[in-house]
Amino acid sequence: MAIKTRLIAVFVLCLITGIGFADGTSATASPATVVSATDPSAKKLSKKERLRLKAEADVLFSSGNYSSALGKYGLLLKYKWKKDDHLLMLYNTAVSYRNQGEYDKAIEFLLHCTELDPRDARPHLKLAMIYETIHLYGEATKSYKRTLELGKEKFECYSGLGRIYQGLGLNGQAVEHYRQALLIRSTNEIYRQLSRCYETLNNRELAASMLKQVISQEGEAASVSDYLQLSFLYSIQQKYEDALGTISTAINKWPDNRELKFHLITIHFKKGDIKQARALVGAMIEMEPEDALAHFLMGLIAYFEKSPGNLKTVKQEMERAAAIAKTPMLKEYSEIFVKHLSGETEATGKR
Repeated sequence: MAIKTRLIAVFVLCLITGIGFADGTSATASPATVVSATDPSAKKLSKKERLRLKAEADVLFSSGNYSSALGKYGLLLKYKWKKDDHLLMLYNTAVSYRNQGEYDKAIEFLLHCTELDPRDARPHLKLAMIYETIHLYGEATKSYKRTLELGKEKFECYSGLGRIYQGLGLNGQAVEHYRQALLIRSTNEIYRQLSRCYETLNNRELAASMLKQVISQEGEAASVSDYLQLSFLYSIQQKYEDALGTISTAINKWPDNRELKFHLITIHFKKGDIKQARALVGAMIEMEPEDALAHFLMGLIAYFEKSPGNLKTVKQEMERAAAIAKTPMLKEYSEIFVKHLSGETEATGKR
């Protein structure tokens, strides 16, 4: 009903005022070619037909039917239009090409938009996004900054510049722009990216603070990876109680998650609580006797305990891990350890 009402309103407006077809205020039709009255292959459309076609194209565009919309816009752009109408059709054409992954064509139409109206921020922002997508970061940076100069879409620009600088390894500049974005709109994705930047800058405390904010805001929707990363950040700061608290909360939410259990073992091991680490690994082996990583960890823990007769246990666990390992890396590490232990056993026997 809304679409029908809109079409009727457009037709009435056309009949009463003729808006959109005043030759004296029309924009040039480049990059499309204007229909020529002398071209025998071209059927000229009346003003009423053009308005009807434009309304159809706009509906197709709004509904995401970009291929069909492009066909109609392509025909319409052969005619002269008022500047605003022409600009909107060029822009919609560019966005349609962009959404279909035809970036070269999208860029062509967007550049024409910027020529028609240099102060329209929309084509500059879309250009920035496309350039970022195809890794033309220099051009993307220019377009984002131009959009900012026009005072529009500041959140998208600051977050886009943050992504570019982060991708280029310029994490200090990335932090600066992400923080500007946060002043406009608080999003968990920005907090996650800030956490990664701070971690790269070796500011683990701020990195943890950003990720803690994400978990707090998302609540039950927070992901396993967020909990794992936060626990890791606490662990490398030797804040083991915070790390254990974080990982324990995650295990309560996902009791069958294997990665969380291994991370819990690792924290106890780093903390120096070897007995607890051994008990947790033993429980895992009891539940899953064919878990190669659990056997590897049991051997590793036994090796660092340095108890009399432990080398035999270590070797047995590592040989078992090598025999049932499902990944080449774990198999290789287990075999290297076994070889190393054989050398130690031989040296001990000679002494």
